[in-house]
Amino acid sequence: MLNATCYVWKFLSEDIWSLLLEESFNYDIVCWLPAETSIDRFVTIGAYSLLRSCTIEPECIIGQHSILMEGSLVETHSILEAGSVVPPGRRIPNGELWAGNPAKFVRTLSHEEILEIPKLAVAINDLSRTHFSEFLPYSTVYLEVEKMKSSLGISI
Repeated sequence: MLNATCYVWKFLSEDIWSLLLEESFNYDIVCWLPAETSIDRFVTIGAYSLLRSCTIEPECIIGQHSILMEGSLVETHSILEAGSVVPPGRRIPNGELWAGNPAKFVRTLSHEEILEIPKLAVAINDLSRTHFSEFLPYSTVYLEVEKMKSSLGISI
């Protein structure tokens, strides 16, 4: 069920939370996801976003530094621009671009833009898998430190 991409996942809440993730969900750097948040498939969330008890339907893009408050809903094929704030209970309708604080309607997305949303999610997911495979799951720096300590005669 989960096919998520992440560089750093950080929970900054002591709330009891549940998170429903679907396939090809991408988030970057630090995303704060406290309380109940539902994120569907082919969703891309930008760095430093805050999602509080909201729902994001399939094939959406959430720009970096965006804030989605309690009860907000981002419907399928929608884009929220970077730095946008979606107030509690607000609904971003299907196939629309929203931006601002508070988020306001900018325009309807073209058919070509809608078709690019899942492609972007898959491309980011594939790229992150490539980067992930380049690194060991655990750091081996400690081996170099131990080698250096023994060569210098340090016994700490």
